[in-house]
Amino acid sequence: MPQPFDQLCPVCHSPNVERRAIGQRTGCVAGGVAGAALGASGALSGAEAGALVGAVGGPVGIALGSLAGAVLGGLFGGAAGCAAGSKVGEVVDQRYLGTHACQDCGHVFTP
Repeated sequence: MPQPFDQLCPVCHSPNVERRAIGQRTGCVAGGVAGAALGASGALSGAEAGALVGAVGGPVGIALGSLAGAVLGGLFGGAAGCAAGSKVGEVVDQRYLGTHACQDCGHVFTP
């Protein structure tokens, strides 16, 4: 549950106002999923090339290197996607959805 914010509702002047981040959270999730998928697929493509070079290390080295590359690519891609999506969602919150909500009258606003 969001923490109360030091802001008064412009409609009923209640101090019971909470910060919202609907667009920011949604953007983070969508960007994280997309970034993880793109990061993993890019890592798998690179793992194929690395498998040709790493053939000297044997089949176990190729398999472990490919798996590690895909996992790390997915993690880094997901983190980058989440950060980018969060920033886009923050703009959507500020311009369209409202960043604060009054818990007494239900008014949604951006101060």
